[in-house]
Amino acid sequence: MKTAFRDQAFDIYINYIRDTLVDILQTSSKLIQRQQLVDQSNRTLVYQKSSSYRPSNPHCLGSVPPDISESNREWKIPELFVADVADVWLIGPAAVAVTNDGKYILENAVGKPEILMDSLVKSIYTGNIPVHQNTSPTFDSDPVANLSGAQSQAFFHWFVDYLPKIKAIEQYDDKYGRYPELLIPRDPPDWLIDSLKLLDVPTEKINQRTESRYHLGTLIIPFVPRHTSLTAPSGDFARSPQVLNWIANRLTDCVNQSESNKERILITRRDADSRRIYNEDEIITLLSDYGFTPVNLSTMSLRDQIKLFESTEYVIAPHGAGLTNIIYASNINVLEIFGDFVSPIYYQIAAGLGHEYSFIQCDDIKSSDNKSIVESRDNRDILVNKEKIIRIMQKYWDM
Repeated sequence: MKTAFRDQAFDIYINYIRDTLVDILQTSSKLIQRQQLVDQSNRTLVYQKSSSYRPSNPHCLGSVPPDISESNREWKIPELFVADVADVWLIGPAAVAVTNDGKYILENAVGKPEILMDSLVKSIYTGNIPVHQNTSPTFDSDPVANLSGAQSQAFFHWFVDYLPKIKAIEQYDDKYGRYPELLIPRDPPDWLIDSLKLLDVPTEKINQRTESRYHLGTLIIPFVPRHTSLTAPSGDFARSPQVLNWIANRLTDCVNQSESNKERILITRRDADSRRIYNEDEIITLLSDYGFTPVNLSTMSLRDQIKLFESTEYVIAPHGAGLTNIIYASNINVLEIFGDFVSPIYYQIAAGLGHEYSFIQCDDIKSSDNKSIVESRDNRDILVNKEKIIRIMQKYWDM
């Protein structure tokens, strides 16, 4: 009963209260932003120089919605640091980082004020007040890098926001000869552990979080590799193509890829509770005539997903985490399917990596088994328009 009440309360917070609280947080003296973090850290190391890129134009059948058109501009990725800060507490299920003077480290919440706000709320409603306490258990080893947070067990966010921290951690170790202990979520999914193994992270350095709060002697904080701005609208950011390439190259080098024909795949979200293809059987039949095979990525190991996308030439998918795997492809054509909810993240990634990107918008269908009490654009299924798919393939894929 308590869990259901908390879930309902969080739904209400997300939809009605969050924006106001985020605005307050962004102007609060309690927030440690990037430059302040550099100024307050014991030592900093630049692990990636500043860079910029401009995505190529997306392909579509009509006008481009603002969510995507506003991403079609030059993106500047700032110089990225890894910093270490003494005397820090990690508190609550989303590991809020609190300094000894009671301030919150934004970069520990993947650099996003709304994620930090969510983490603070989750801490409070689970009974973990986000303030440092001298009675908190001290993590024995030092230094420590945190790879857990509000979104660390979400497939997409792990690979684009959390796992890239390993690049900074390795450079910190090369410079100072100190590979930190890594804190990861409790009971992590197999793909999370497999990704660390493929990156050759020392097994003895991986620690699942067992406490709701820790006191750390030194916290290593890699800056998140993307453009961020507290003065820009929420969501105004782009992941670094260079770092995504680094992740992909490291992981694909560890997977034995056999010679195979170029694949054409349709990602199904039949195991999800939203953004499923409502008329999936009909779409599978249609696309089979063009050589497409449906795949359910939730049943595949990380290694098999990497192998599949290394050899995939065309992918069609409703918006969802499965498209994260396009980072492993050397040359892929992406067709993303949206309902009313539109997100630019895979357009940014695909274009940044040099892939061809197309999208279509279709009608929403309410998801009958979605458990959220507040309906949003992102918790519906999609009635896919067959004619739109065929027109995109004929116009841009020459099929």
